[in-house]
Amino acid sequence: MESCETVRSDIVALSIRLIEEATEKALNIMHDDINRTDQNIQNSQQTISKVSYLPKEQMGNKTGKNFFSQLWKRSSTNSSKFFLTIPSNEQIALETFLLVWLDPHVNTSDENRETQVKLRKVLTCLYTFDNVTTCEKWLKEYDANEKLILIVSGAYGNQIVPKVHYLPTIISIYVYCLDVNRNKTWSMDYSKVQSVVSDTDELLKQISMHQNNLENVEDSKALQTYSLDIKIASYTWYNLLLEILLSSDYLPSSSTFREFIQILREYCSNDEYGSSLITTFEKTYDSQDAVLWLTNDTPLVRFVNKALREQDINMLFVLRFLLIDIHKQLMKHQANSLHVFRIQQMMKSQMDHILANPGQILTFNGFLFASTDKNKLISTMKVDDQFETVLVDIKATYRPGVASFAVLSDINSDISKQIGHEVLFMCDSIFRIGSLTLRNSIWVLELTLIGDNDLNELSKMKEQLKCDLNLCIISDLLHYCEKPDKAIAYCQRLSNELPKQHALMPRINKELSKTSRQTNSSSLADVQFVVINLSSHLNDLTSVLLATLFSLASDSIVIYQNETKLDFSQWPNKIILLFTTTQFAATLKNVPTCVTIYALNSDDCNFEDPYHFATIQDLVDQLSNAIVQKYRLETCRYNQIGEPDKAKVQEMKANRVEHEIKKVYEQMKENSPKKPLHNIALTIIWLRPEVGDMESLKEVFGEYFSSYHSFFNQHTCHYYIVENEHRNDIFLIMNTSSEQSIANGFRQFSNVKNIYFYGQSTNSDEKTFDTRNDLYYRLTYDLIGHYGELGDNYQENDQLKEARDFFMNTVEDIEYDTNYSLVDTHWLLLYDDHRDQTGPSIAVEVAHAHLLKFIRTYHTLPDCQQHIRNNRQKTIKLFITNNKLVDWDNNADASDLDLKKLYIYCNTARSFADMKRWNGCYQDKIEDVFMYDELNYRLVYVGINHANEASKIFETNAGLYRKCLEDARRLCDALSDKFQKKKDMIDIKLSEQSTQQ
Repeated sequence: MESCETVRSDIVALSIRLIEEATEKALNIMHDDINRTDQNIQNSQQTISKVSYLPKEQMGNKTGKNFFSQLWKRSSTNSSKFFLTIPSNEQIALETFLLVWLDPHVNTSDENRETQVKLRKVLTCLYTFDNVTTCEKWLKEYDANEKLILIVSGAYGNQIVPKVHYLPTIISIYVYCLDVNRNKTWSMDYSKVQSVVSDTDELLKQISMHQNNLENVEDSKALQTYSLDIKIASYTWYNLLLEILLSSDYLPSSSTFREFIQILREYCSNDEYGSSLITTFEKTYDSQDAVLWLTNDTPLVRFVNKALREQDINMLFVLRFLLIDIHKQLMKHQANSLHVFRIQQMMKSQMDHILANPGQILTFNGFLFASTDKNKLISTMKVDDQFETVLVDIKATYRPGVASFAVLSDINSDISKQIGHEVLFMCDSIFRIGSLTLRNSIWVLELTLIGDNDLNELSKMKEQLKCDLNLCIISDLLHYCEKPDKAIAYCQRLSNELPKQHALMPRINKELSKTSRQTNSSSLADVQFVVINLSSHLNDLTSVLLATLFSLASDSIVIYQNETKLDFSQWPNKIILLFTTTQFAATLKNVPTCVTIYALNSDDCNFEDPYHFATIQDLVDQLSNAIVQKYRLETCRYNQIGEPDKAKVQEMKANRVEHEIKKVYEQMKENSPKKPLHNIALTIIWLRPEVGDMESLKEVFGEYFSSYHSFFNQHTCHYYIVENEHRNDIFLIMNTSSEQSIANGFRQFSNVKNIYFYGQSTNSDEKTFDTRNDLYYRLTYDLIGHYGELGDNYQENDQLKEARDFFMNTVEDIEYDTNYSLVDTHWLLLYDDHRDQTGPSIAVEVAHAHLLKFIRTYHTLPDCQQHIRNNRQKTIKLFITNNKLVDWDNNADASDLDLKKLYIYCNTARSFADMKRWNGCYQDKIEDVFMYDELNYRLVYVGINHANEASKIFETNAGLYRKCLEDARRLCDALSDKFQKKKDMIDIKLSEQSTQQ
């Protein structure tokens, strides 16, 4: 093992080498100081003794569920429901329908990856799974308000469909398979299975058509019918809200365009097609083209439709710029009088209600498209077993107070003519219901457009709003309608939109404060920390740490010893964080969903999905971090609702916990293990960037930052930093227009390493950067320093094992020489990369990876199997991990693949014993079974023989002949060094024995 100083110097030198590329791209100029830096880089690179890489992910234990994200959602929605954290690509659902695809090769097959791109053109949000159990669990725990379209392979479909078909969240199912006839047989028993297909284009076509029908059905659910004698608030609040959003008399004129772009980018971050549309929208959007964008089939339209249908307060504020632009275009091209038609899917219950209550009013929450061509519409009508298809007959005459409407071709001649999309009505159009009759086997619903003047109460309230400008009338109406969640969301948006000195701010803050007292306590009342049966594992340091935490938050921590069971019902309506051992966790039955378990993994224990921690110190550190983050979240909440005094109290509590824990470590530093390093992943955040800023930043620095985030709201940014305080180091860029107090607020976090002010210089004492080049130069400099400090931290913490694992060579460093593909024997290596696994994993060191050019490596099972199929004429010899062999056996794909020999390397003693008794696929092909730490030696040994044999094939090619012999010689040297070291160790032992005698 290398010395601390060598590891440190390697890290520093390597960091400089890897940052050089970013420096050249960022500056692109020839300053003298750049030349000096380049010279230092070249000098430093000469000291690098081995090839390594910068970390892409943080080290340390993974905490599994994001508890604080769950807590935030739970508190802010005034619900007792415990939210599931979505695996892999969690997002807020901005579309009405979401796609879920279950297939064993969904993310590994090139064809499936291409299909994913095509599916995202139909629906942006796509969740993928390659495991039945994981997918089933996720489907059953997903938000019941969302609507899912499930795509499943034939083999997995027969397993999962019977278990999830009853779920109300699943709207339809598509079986995408090779054997259509076989899968049609079992799927006939399940009504939600729309189709069984094998052709990708047919799958896309059917999903697209069905999704359009479903969108029409959702439109019908957004139809609201009211009797004039019921509570007026139930239909006036939405109309008044749109009045406030559309008028410049009530809210500041600041555009929400940038906020909308940010939301779109985050939502479409994994969708290349969606991201390109957003870029086009961002660069080309013009207020005169607002309606044109609304008529195109893009994610934008689906976002708008869902927000309007569901009356999403926050998204309606975000979409304000678009609503204003569309309203202006409709007003400008207002039609006088139109007789139009629309095909509408309606639920039978809606039909019955209309028939029983003639003369009511009907509103469309969203935009309403219609056509003047009745006959063409009727020709497109289809029969549906679940819904009634209705021809809506609309008579509209413009007069003051009615919703605007216009012919699309009058607005923009570039709008392509679509059946049913010739006329547009503004959202929340109000109609009086006429007759609903069956004519020639077609249901016809007659509607007449009406306005404010036809609804006396609504007209009076609008006049009152114009006179007193009381924006709080919306929250009053929402409370009256028993919609407290929407009232809270509305007040929160007003708090962000209105100036702090606005006359309504005291009332808004009072409303939010009252809500906060009802839903969130100022301490840890929502969370119960439970520590159980850990006393026998505590050392001096962790005993003091635990006692300190208990003294600081005694009202929220309970500690039990020698317990055999635990009654969770004693903490009703609370989220419970349980800290225990895997042995105790394994005894728990029927654990409520509000419980998250963090377990000390002291030995092997058959417990499903605990969040393992390797040491008791790691576990107690997790408890400490959780308490600090909870106080930080309370700080965020009180700042958001305008109660800075209470926010300060929570901030002081968080700081005190951090301070006291730090004191314990300092006092016991000499006699205790050092606190592990967790802040490895490096994130860069830009608060309120301009157009193109983030794209430029990503282009220059690429993977040198683990992730890139932009925020347009300081509170959202603050919350993100709180969530990641113990997982990420952060570089933060702020515009010079930001207040100094905001920067000071961010400086309180230990993980915010650097803050940069970008823009025109101000009178502030802060250092500012006027140009991107200057900013990027400083970022480059600080990146070098940051990664260099990692070496110092490793040295100070005596974590040489982690440092070695961090920078050692692994199977991923093997670079295959394609010349060996010409040899009759192919050597393959299939390894675990742990990308889709949770919990700790070993990194297999292959010290001589740079010499193993003869072997081709794979980390996915399908890719390795495909190589074998493509080379049936070759003799295949395979090194494989025990995990991958089990996967191979489970997928039952061994029958058509011929292997000559199999070499199995194992990650545990137990798996080694299991593989010795292996009776699965290729049982008769197994040549050897060994532990992972012997892999390097075995590869070197077989490599010598293979390179030597290859040289004989290339005797007529002097270049390749010599190359193979040189490869064999280098491998021989490596093997010789290994045995020489063993010989030296034996000599030392013999010498010591002789001395003792």
